[in-house]
Amino acid sequence: MIESKKEIYLYGTLLALVREQLDAFDKQVTSGLGFWARARLGSRTKEMQKFVFKILTIKAGNDQSMADAIEGMAADLEAIESDRTTWADIRPQELDYLRSILSQLA
Repeated sequence: MIESKKEIYLYGTLLALVREQLDAFDKQVTSGLGFWARARLGSRTKEMQKFVFKILTIKAGNDQSMADAIEGMAADLEAIESDRTTWADIRPQELDYLRSILSQLA
């Protein structure tokens, strides 16, 4: 469950980065990317990882394991997917991309 304004901020920023990344992937397939845009793919991936770990740190708190934090973040993604009023602009493929990142951590 998303419990604080800080978590909302982190999820919002993370989802914006994911959208930029997926849009860049689409552009790479259709028309190609320049040198700097390709370089940005790698740095954006690192930024997304930082935000995921910040969220996991909040979820883990003082008494939870990292596995519990990952489960908590997965539950948050399910809640975001079902809440179409607050998170109306989120595309399903963005959540799937985040789930794939989480599955690599588990």
